[in-house]
Amino acid sequence: MESADARLVASPPLAHGVEGTALGYVVALTVTDLREGTRFVHASDVQGPLSAVAAAYLIREQPDILYLSGPPAYLERQLGAALIDQGIDHLLRVLDRTDCRVILDHHAVRAPDYPERFKRLWQTGRVVTAAGYLGLPDEALESSRRSLWAGRRKPSSRMERRLNSPGRSAIIDRRRNTPRAKGGSQE
Repeated sequence: MESADARLVASPPLAHGVEGTALGYVVALTVTDLREGTRFVHASDVQGPLSAVAAAYLIREQPDILYLSGPPAYLERQLGAALIDQGIDHLLRVLDRTDCRVILDHHAVRAPDYPERFKRLWQTGRVVTAAGYLGLPDEALESSRRSLWAGRRKPSSRMERRLNSPGRSAIIDRRRNTPRAKGGSQE
């Protein structure tokens, strides 16, 4: 889509993380200011980018400002440190091959140790959090979610405790254990 002032281009499907996972694909958007000649690329959920294909696409777009979710370091236990390092390496390659500044948002700041984990990115002087881009201090609330909500959760209701207990009501147990014919009716 294009107007006299700007051009908006959608990417081909890019992996939502690593290719071939159940997470599927996302679409990055490139906004080019035709009067200024600057490019903004919003590719939030490419997660790093973890994918070499997504990194190559971002390099090809030559953004001035790149908005990314960052590597999902909060999932490092499940994904492994090597995959998070791969996302950092890919982003460093994007930085090396473009003159862009990078804004990291939600995935990057979910890990409590994100300031240290992404030290190689911060040291470039071209990567900041979304809050940092606005000149505000980081308030990584997501990394503190459990402790923030711990005192606010309501105790479970009497009915909820009863339904989840081993001795549930006979009606619920009967419904779950009753054999049914193919059409769903009881015979």
